[in-house]
Amino acid sequence: MHTRLTVMGLLLTVTACGPTQPPPPESTEQVHTSQRALDSNPQRFLSVRAFGGALRYSSNPSKRTFTDPQSTATVTVECDEQVSGTLYLEQVSAAEAYWEGSFKGEAQHHCVRHTRYPDGYFTRQTYSAPAHSFDTNARVFIIPAVPPAQPQQFALIYGDYLGPDSFIPQTRTFESPIQTTSSNNQWLIARWWKQAPHSEYWPLPTSGLQLRGSATNDEQAPPCANQNEKIPYKFSFYLLPLELNEVKLVLEPADDYDTWMPSAPSVDPLLDHEDVPPLGGIALSAVRPPRTRTATPVPPGLGNKTHFRALLVGPPNVKAKNITFQLKSSQVPGESNNWPLNPNPPPVDDLVMEPAGGNPITITPSSLSDGDYKTLYTGQTPDGEYELAWVTVASQDWGAFGEIRASAIRLDDGRPLEAKVVRFDTSEEASVLRIPMRAADSYIADVWKTAQNMAGTPDDDDTENIPLGDGNKGDGLTLYEEYRGFMENGKHTRGDPLKKDYFLAVGQGFKGTMAEDGIKLFKDATGLIVHKLDKDEYVHAVDHTDFDPDNRVINFNEAPGGRRKVKQHLVMLTVNDVCTIPPGEKQVKCMGTHTWTPVKGTLGTPRLVSRVDISPNTFADAPDQVAKNIAHELGHTVNIYHHGEGGMAKLFHIFRSDGHQEESYTVPSTNPVRLTNVILADTGLQIYDGNPNTGIKHEIREVTLSTRQGNQFSGDEECFMRYNIVTSAAINSSPTERYLIETPEPIGTTLCSSRTGKKFNLPTNKFPGEQPRHGSAAPNRGDCIHQIRVNDAVTTSLR
Repeated sequence: MHTRLTVMGLLLTVTACGPTQPPPPESTEQVHTSQRALDSNPQRFLSVRAFGGALRYSSNPSKRTFTDPQSTATVTVECDEQVSGTLYLEQVSAAEAYWEGSFKGEAQHHCVRHTRYPDGYFTRQTYSAPAHSFDTNARVFIIPAVPPAQPQQFALIYGDYLGPDSFIPQTRTFESPIQTTSSNNQWLIARWWKQAPHSEYWPLPTSGLQLRGSATNDEQAPPCANQNEKIPYKFSFYLLPLELNEVKLVLEPADDYDTWMPSAPSVDPLLDHEDVPPLGGIALSAVRPPRTRTATPVPPGLGNKTHFRALLVGPPNVKAKNITFQLKSSQVPGESNNWPLNPNPPPVDDLVMEPAGGNPITITPSSLSDGDYKTLYTGQTPDGEYELAWVTVASQDWGAFGEIRASAIRLDDGRPLEAKVVRFDTSEEASVLRIPMRAADSYIADVWKTAQNMAGTPDDDDTENIPLGDGNKGDGLTLYEEYRGFMENGKHTRGDPLKKDYFLAVGQGFKGTMAEDGIKLFKDATGLIVHKLDKDEYVHAVDHTDFDPDNRVINFNEAPGGRRKVKQHLVMLTVNDVCTIPPGEKQVKCMGTHTWTPVKGTLGTPRLVSRVDISPNTFADAPDQVAKNIAHELGHTVNIYHHGEGGMAKLFHIFRSDGHQEESYTVPSTNPVRLTNVILADTGLQIYDGNPNTGIKHEIREVTLSTRQGNQFSGDEECFMRYNIVTSAAINSSPTERYLIETPEPIGTTLCSSRTGKKFNLPTNKFPGEQPRHGSAAPNRGDCIHQIRVNDAVTTSLR
C-alpha cells in the first residue's frame, strides 16, 4: 500500500457531470475521517474490499489553428499525448467508503507548435517524450450528498506529489529560417488536471458496483500551447469491484470501438489508413499509398484497423504466464457488393489478427465452421511474465464482421482466467466483443445504423420508400448490402437505406455533358439516388439481346445469412445507331433512342433492360432535347410507360400546286389522302377548307402526325415521358382534318403526377377545335411519378 497523501492533489475535471458541485473538502484527511451520512444507495459500496481498473487519457491526435491576438500570427498546434495505465485500490476501513492504492502505466507525447507571422517569418517548436513508465498514488471516495436530496457522487484523486517518476524526460527542438536548436527538459504527467480551477465529481451508478467516467474537454496543451489555445482531450476510466487479492482478466477495445467500421483497401488514398503501434491499446493513424485498382484479384491488402487489449486487474504483483486471443472472422465473397470483378473469388478472411507494435505473439489461423464465421485466429504470447498484451485486428472487407475473446494462465498458480469484456463507456458485461460494435443479430456497425436513422432495423430490411413510386418498397438491396457498399468509379461508396438506389453504366461516345445532363434530369425528376459504375465494376451484357440474369448484377458478391434477397441489376446506357429505314423509302427523322426489353412493348425493372441505346443521329438536336430523350429512356428502365401507345405516323403534308392539300407516306405520293380542313394550332386560323386555293405555293412538309387522343403526345405537357416532336394532329380523330403545329411543343423537364394535361391537352381546352390537342393520357398511363419501380425482386406486368 502506498503512503497516504497529505495534500488533496489532482482532482479529475469534467464539465459534463451535470449535478450541482458540492464545495470541495478542505483535505482528503477530513474526507475519509468524517462521518458520512450514506443513504441506502452508497451503503452497498461498503462491501467492496478493493477496486481494480484502467484509465486512459489522450489528446485524440489533434490539430487546431489559432490567431495570436498580439502579433496576428497564425499558430497551428498539433498534439498527440497518451497516458494509459491500471488502477488498484484497497478499502482503508470497512466502515468507510474510501479506497487507496496506485495508478501505474505509461505516458508519452509529441507536440508541435508552428507559428507563421504576417511577413512570412516562421518558427516551429517540437516537444517529444518517448513512452515512459510511472507509478503514483490514487484514491477514491464517496462524497456525501449536499443537500441530502442530491444524487450521491464520488471522486477519483491523484497525488499532487507524483514522486520521482512523475516527470518524463523530453526533447525540445526550435526551428526558424535563422537557426535550429535542441534542448532537454522534463514533462509532468497528468498536468491537465492540475490546472483545474475547481473539482467536479462523478455520479454514483444507480445500480451495480462498477465505477466509471468519461469526458472530452478542450484543454491547453503546454508547453506547446498558450492558455487560450486549446485542443480536445479525452479521459476515461473504469473501476471493477474485487475481493482482496482477487485478479481478473479484462478485454478492452480501443477508444474508437464505438465509431470503428471495417473497410477494404481502397483506390482512394483518403480512405486508406495504416495504424501506428498503440500505447496500451490506443490507436494512432497515418495515411499510406493507395492500392492500384484492377479487375482481377490481387494479393489482399488491409483496410481499417483497430486494437484490443487484455490486461490483469488486481494486485500489482500478480502476473500471467501467457495471454491468448481468439478471433472469429467472416469470409464474405469479395470486398464489397461488386468488387473485385471475379465471378468466383477465392475465400479471403474479412478480419485478420496481427501483432500490435513490439508485442510478442504467435498468431495461427485455422478453419472454422460456426455459422457465418469461417476462420479462427489464435494469438498467444510466449511463456513469460505479463500484465497485459494487445493485438491488432485489420479488415479486408467493407462488410467484415467477427468477434474476439481472450484468456490467460496465472503465473503463480497456473489457474486459467477467462477475460471479461470491459468498455470505458458502459457497464454491460460480456465474454466476447463483437467486431464491429453491433447487435448480436446484426453484422452492421451500430454507428452506421444510428447515423442512417436505422437503429434496430434488421440487416435484411429493404423497405425504403423514397421515392414512393408505384408503392412497391425497396431497391433490391438489403440494409447490409447498402452498408457494405459498392466500388463506384474507382471509389467505395455506401448505399442510402432511406432512399432507393439506382445503378447506371455510361458507355463511350456521348458528346460534352449530354449524358450527364440527361442523367441529372432523370435523377432530379425521380428522386432516385443514381450511382454510375465504371466499365470494370460489373459484368457487361454482350449486346442488346443479352438478358442473362447473371450479367449486369451489382451485388454479385453474395451477402451472408440471407442478406441478399435478389440479384439487383444496373442499366447500360450506350451510343448505338438504332435507326432502321426500310429500303426504297425516303429517310425521315428517326426517333433515335430505344430501351431493349425481352418482349417488345413491355417494361419492368433494371433486370429486364439489357441496354439503352441512344443514336448519334440525335446529337444534332438541341441540348435540352437530347437530355430529355436520355431521361425518357431511363424512365423506361424503372417501369415508366409512355402516356399512350400508337396514334403516331410519320408522313408528308403536300401543298399541291392546284390548290389542294393532301397527305402521303411516300414521295412521289402513293394513295394520298385528300384533306378537307387544315387549321393552324397556335392561332386557330383555318388555312384550308377543302376547296382549292389558287396561287398556293407548292410545298412538301415532313410531319409527325398525332392521329388520335390518348397517345404518346397526350397528358401533361411538361412530362419528359410524353413525346413532344409532333408537327400535326388530327382534329377529332378525323382522317382528313388537321392542326398544323408550327410552334414546337415544350420539351419535358419533369415527371407528371396525373393523366391530364395542363395546357393544350387540358380536357376543357376546346380551342381551336372541339377537343384538346392530344387529350389525357391513356387509362393506366400518365401519373409517371407514381409508376417508378426499381426493385428487381418485384415482378411487373404489362400496363
